[in-house]
Amino acid sequence: MVQRSDDHAYESQARTENGREFVLTRLLRAPQRLVWEAFSDANHLARWWGPSGFTTTTHVMEFRVGGQWNFIMHGPDGHDYPNFITYTKITPHSRIEYHHGGDEEIHPGGFDVVITLEPKGEKGAETLVTLRGIMPDQAALDNVVNKFGALEGGKQTLARLAEYVWDSLDAKSNPDQFRISRVINAPAELVWDAFTMPKHLANWLGPPGCDSATRLLDLRAGGRMHYSMKMPGSDMDHFGLWVFREVTPPSRLVFVSSFADEKGNVIRAFFNPDWPLEILSTITFEAHAGVGRGTLVTISGQPLNASPAELKAYRDHMGSMTMGWNGSFDRLNAYAPTMGK
Repeated sequence: MVQRSDDHAYESQARTENGREFVLTRLLRAPQRLVWEAFSDANHLARWWGPSGFTTTTHVMEFRVGGQWNFIMHGPDGHDYPNFITYTKITPHSRIEYHHGGDEEIHPGGFDVVITLEPKGEKGAETLVTLRGIMPDQAALDNVVNKFGALEGGKQTLARLAEYVWDSLDAKSNPDQFRISRVINAPAELVWDAFTMPKHLANWLGPPGCDSATRLLDLRAGGRMHYSMKMPGSDMDHFGLWVFREVTPPSRLVFVSSFADEKGNVIRAFFNPDWPLEILSTITFEAHAGVGRGTLVTISGQPLNASPAELKAYRDHMGSMTMGWNGSFDRLNAYAPTMGK
């Protein structure tokens, strides 16, 4: 996505009002028409509705006054959330009102929602989305906010919407960026420790059967992590290097990653001479919504100063990177419950 100096203006915002309302807003880089389609079609809603890590299964959707949208949200913690929406007012392209029922544990008796879409920017190229949830009383508001993370979950939902409509525009996307997200069933502070302490890294970094060891870890901007990995069935150590650019506990790590030799010098990858020498990587740690809470970990990477051949090698290997990180995440999710003991 194209970055601007005023990117903070495009972040999701969340607040409570009047003792019984929660309000979510986000300015989207997409026209009102496109955003309206994302809200009014079940095929679109399935691609972005719900906090990060959630999926949505629609059973019935009748987008009309008096119509219903019956769906189940599947949380990454294994919890299913049945939802029943009845549309009460629809003003094409600008306003949707409905009564939201369903999971009595989260919102007994349900609540009302008003969604508005306002065109903004030059020639209406942007849209301000405002979602207002009106709860029966203060106790109901406190329940969804404090127990079920409605504000954080709402912010993540609008962030997914923003990403979805931006991609739908076929605007400047970046095919050379690798990205993967996974919910880890532990608080952010603990997951941060798992990524930044050698005694923890040895227990999960790398796919199943991999032995890893940290030789050096200087956790600061300009510092380095030098580590080794031995893959299953191999007697040979391979080495990696992270050079940190940003260290912001417990929310963000930015570093340049490379293959290295035993002394920590940058070298070509052993499996492909066209693999990029340096990859700018970012790892973010965000509190996650839902019953199980946990931490949403997002890892992204993009080659630095890469040749066309190196970019091709990186793109061709993204499937393997996804498999490798998912294997590491599986190990981390199994290991995380033991960290605090």
